This record gives sequence, C-alpha cells and structure tokens, in this order.
Amino acid sequence: MKTAIPSTCRLPLASVLALLFAAGCQTTPWPFEHTTPLPAEGLVALQPADVAVAPIVDVSGSPETPVVALREAFQVGLVDRLFSPVAIEYFDANWVDASFVGDEAPDATLSVKIMDWDTSLLIGQRTVVVAAEIAMYAGTDFDGMPLWAVQLTRRVELARSGILRGSRDDHLNLAARLFAKEALGLIPERNPLLAPR
Repeated sequence: MKTAIPSTCRLPLASVLALLFAAGCQTTPWPFEHTTPLPAEGLVALQPADVAVAPIVDVSGSPETPVVALREAFQVGLVDRLFSPVAIEYFDANWVDASFVGDEAPDATLSVKIMDWDTSLLIGQRTVVVAAEIAMYAGTDFDGMPLWAVQLTRRVELARSGILRGSRDDHLNLAARLFAKEALGLIPERNPLLAPR
C-alpha cells in the first residue's frame, strides 16, 4: 500500500529547480575561468631559445595593475619552460619605435596584454581576477601570425600561496607572480632536441 505524500510536503517543480540552481551557483565561483587558444602556429617547429618579454600592455583601466612586476614575473618564469629570457634592460635599450635595432635580436618575443585587473575581491577573498591575451611571436615581428597565443581569465587566489601578511602592493605583486606562473604553464615546454639545426 502506497503512502501518499501530504500536499504540504510537495514542492512545485519550479521551486525544486530554483533550489538546485542556487546550490550550483554556490559551488561555482564568479567569474568563470576560461582558456581560449587563439590562431597561432609554428612554436613547435621553431623551438625558440632566447625569448624577450615586451613591455606589458595594460588596457584594463585599473590604476593598480602592477605592470613592472608582471613583466619581471613573465621574464623570470620563462626559465621554467626551458627558454632563455632576454634581459629586460637589453631589450628596452634596443626597442626603438616598435622595432628591434640591436645586433642580437631574440628568437621570439612574448606579448602580454592585460584586459582586466579586478581587485574588488582582494580584501574580502584575497583574490584578484585577471583577464589577458598572451602571444609569442617569432623575433620581434608583432604583425604576423603568432607562434602561440591564448586568451584567459583567472581567479588568482593569494591565500593558496601561504603568504598572509604584507601591504596591498605586496599582494598585487604576488598576484602578478602567481598569474604569470599559471599563464606560462600553458606554453608548451621548449624541447631543444626539436630545434632546427
């Protein structure tokens, strides 16, 4: 014999769906992180060794984007992908009117454009939201097809670093280092054995 469910215990289907949706929203942090490959080709074939990092292009509108710390973090982090980073001072001294005039141009140049640098969650959640377009070009020619390129959005959670103290600038610079490390991890690691001879 089936026991009828009292009408007072029944929930309309719309209410059940609303509860499920709310529960789902609580487990998915905003904004959504994403990684979108952009049109690119040639990185695996070229296997560049010496890579420079161009000055950071910041179109976020945020006065707190740590462009110097970001550039340094990307430059230092190239080592982890088995590239040889070109000294920033050398690159800047030879970068004239968006072209390289030095005798030894880098094999490739990394371009980083910051689309968004959102610090609204920094105090409450120790999180910085970063959106960027990152591309690597052969030599210093930014007009052609990049060797590798990606568009990404990341929630950079500072608490994961274990560093809880410091000034706001310290936290912003830490966010720059964490973001650069994660972004560089998307670049295929250099394989010297595949480099053209």
